Amino acid sequence: MIAKEWGDAHVRSVTIHPSIRTKRLVLAPYAMRDVDELHWVRSNREVMQHIGKGVLTRPGVQDTV
Repeated sequence: MIAKEWGDAHVRSVTIHPSIRTKRLVLAPYAMRDVDELHWVRSNREVMQHIGKGVLTRPGVQDTV
């Protein structure tokens, strides 16, 4: 969710990402229930040296979700 401030008004926009399901695979947007596992991966320096922009803290992961 993205929040923008315009004067005293706060405007929030929500981007809806659809899930893709097959018999063997489910691709879905991150949810708050995914934070622990996502943090475990995104805080690993060996993993993140190959993807992304470096390791993320737990609050950084929560912002991603």
